[in-house]
Amino acid sequence: MMQVETRDFAELMRLLAIHSPHSHGVYSLVREKVISRFEWPEVSFVVDSFPDFSVCIARASFKRTQEVPPFINDAGVCIFSKDPKKLQRLLDDPECLGWGRRLFIRGAAYPTDVQLVLKKAVSLRMEQTFFSPGVCVRLTPAHIGFS
Repeated sequence: MMQVETRDFAELMRLLAIHSPHSHGVYSLVREKVISRFEWPEVSFVVDSFPDFSVCIARASFKRTQEVPPFINDAGVCIFSKDPKKLQRLLDDPECLGWGRRLFIRGAAYPTDVQLVLKKAVSLRMEQTFFSPGVCVRLTPAHIGFS
């Protein structure tokens, strides 16, 4: 896993555009950072490799320094993947998402990417709340409490 540097955002945006509409969720977040318009605070992008990536995940920071939380009220995650095995490796990497916090997954491909995320969440005994089947799901760790 590697975090994409700010200087590489324009190239990341160009590469994601090739896979539109599948990559739209992550692409739009990168684009907002590139044009400095409506960028969400504290969002970073991780890939399995760069520039030849198969997985790109937009994620909220583990440590918030802004008062405005990224994506709604939970730690936002947006996933683009071309390879389920590589996505699984990133989901299993403890440095990638921070599974000990409430996560709001949006823009993951259904059913492939969503199923991998849910399988990981079940293995961690996270509550799953669906807002839009296969598109948006909030995952809540047991130690935070279910609502």
